[in-house]
Amino acid sequence: MNEIIKGKIEELVLNSPDDIYKIDEICEELDKNNYPKELLNDLLVILERNPHYNFGMPGNLVRTIEKHYKAPDYINCIIKSIERVPTEYNLWILQRFMNALETVEEKEFGVKIFRKILKETKDTGIKEMLEDFMTDYE
Repeated sequence: MNEIIKGKIEELVLNSPDDIYKIDEICEELDKNNYPKELLNDLLVILERNPHYNFGMPGNLVRTIEKHYKAPDYINCIIKSIERVPTEYNLWILQRFMNALETVEEKEFGVKIFRKILKETKDTGIKEMLEDFMTDYE
């Protein structure tokens, strides 16, 4: 069954706001199949392939990732996604994860990533978002 879900993810095309139902269908399939861990990276690739799509605030896809993919490698998958293609949503997931950490030292890995992306990106939306995030750590 995981191959069927993976196929749907790989075939996913988001052209308009009305296409959000496709994400909801995938999230329902994941729910029926107990959120297979091996599909986490594929879900993050959806964000990467659609960097300017409005998935919602935070949207069903982000809620699914945050709620059901808490394996030890969860944060590593988020970081790899950001390194491949920084998007507002994968950066936002990292920020939300960091908000749950207690100490400045624990958050430093994320701050380093934010600084790196802020320095490298040409995307003004990403820059503004990261500048806003960074005010929490200055």
